[in-house]
Amino acid sequence: MYADDPKIYKVISKTEDIDDLQKAIDYVSNWSKTWELPLAVDKSCVLPIGRGPFNPSYQLAGRNLRCATEVRDLGFLINDKLKFASHCRMIASKAHLRTYRIFKALKTKNPQILVKAFKTYVRPIVECGTTVFSPFTKKDIDLLESVQNSFARKLMFRCSTVRYSLIPNGYERRKQLGLFSLHSRRLKNDLIMAFKILKGEMSVEPRDFFDLTPSRTRGAHFKLRVSVAKTQVRSKFFSQRVVSAFNSILGGNVLSMSPQSFRKLAARSVVSH
Repeated sequence: MYADDPKIYKVISKTEDIDDLQKAIDYVSNWSKTWELPLAVDKSCVLPIGRGPFNPSYQLAGRNLRCATEVRDLGFLINDKLKFASHCRMIASKAHLRTYRIFKALKTKNPQILVKAFKTYVRPIVECGTTVFSPFTKKDIDLLESVQNSFARKLMFRCSTVRYSLIPNGYERRKQLGLFSLHSRRLKNDLIMAFKILKGEMSVEPRDFFDLTPSRTRGAHFKLRVSVAKTQVRSKFFSQRVVSAFNSILGGNVLSMSPQSFRKLAARSVVSH
């Protein structure tokens, strides 16, 4: 349970597992009644993940729970294939709308003011929680990148005398405005999160995410080992996708660095993206 958002999950491999899950639901339901913390049955649902031989139905407080193919979990939209395509579409739409409102509200032609407004009011929309949902399909990556590309194009059109058809491409626009691609910023955020976990600064066990092995590389004390991923979704999970990038910047005992120093190191490592 997180705040008022309870979740129960279980691997269903035999019929007894179905009964065990229903018992767990009943237990939580009874607990909520005892402590006068009623559960919202209408908002509750079952999200089957993966393929299985069973198609069970479950009840909460005597009412059947609907079966969903997509749910909102702590602000993130996730489907039954553990993908975040709908979430990417949602935040991209919000960010484009926020960009439109900025250009409508601010009549300035000062690019520094507009870039600062973008960093403050637009970029956080598409960067909040990227360690969780970081897109890996070209379609979703391009969709989020279009937010910054669109902003930079509008800014160039307003603040310069260049004809719209002659506005530089996305890479040149970012370079002129001092912006990094959102993809590279997500990689930097992954590196910083991995550093915090390994340093014990987060309320999670490092061993639940990473496997540290002694390094034979000169100057590096350890490296992260990539575990075998059986599915594409797992191979793109945070603790998998960050390993190669993290190992590439290891030099000496990186965990002895201060957070500020590591941030600078992470930023330099992704500057080419």
